[in-house]
Amino acid sequence: MDLKSLLAPFALKSEELKPYILKRIILVFLILFVVIGLDQGSKHIIRHALTNVSQYKYFYNILTVEKVENTGAFLSLGDTLKEPVKTILMNIIPLLVMIFGLAFVLLAKNIDKANTYGIALVIGGGLGNLYDRMLYSSVTDFLFLKLGFLQTGVFNIADMAIMAGMFTILIHSYVKDKRAKQG
Repeated sequence: MDLKSLLAPFALKSEELKPYILKRIILVFLILFVVIGLDQGSKHIIRHALTNVSQYKYFYNILTVEKVENTGAFLSLGDTLKEPVKTILMNIIPLLVMIFGLAFVLLAKNIDKANTYGIALVIGGGLGNLYDRMLYSSVTDFLFLKLGFLQTGVFNIADMAIMAGMFTILIHSYVKDKRAKQG
């Protein structure tokens, strides 16, 4: 694989560029601002309204709201890593991946709306959590669901955006593949 074929999805002619890019930029940045705004707003409320021992249960104890500072990634993965490995794995690599993802979603020629939504949700959630990690050295999580034997880890709005984005991408890929097979 050469560099030209690697960059082919980004090759747009100047006459295609303006309307194509402008609509996508507006859509992507709208999603990013909404996700990051909701995430950071909710975390601000939790940080200032709850102590580390406060816990509130709602809907017959299905939903629990409690403040948890996660120094790792998903389900505290990597919280025991030593510096500088932790900074590289938790901050630098995710930032580079999100920058690449943002460039891809804004500039790729053959990306459809469903994948644009999905990737933008993932990036927005990732940026929300990365902001916390860089500013506070931890991510504020505060939601926990338990329904019978099914339960989640503690999560936040950014995590919900990431999961919604991944589900959007996966479901869209499945439907698209199924349609292609049906001909």
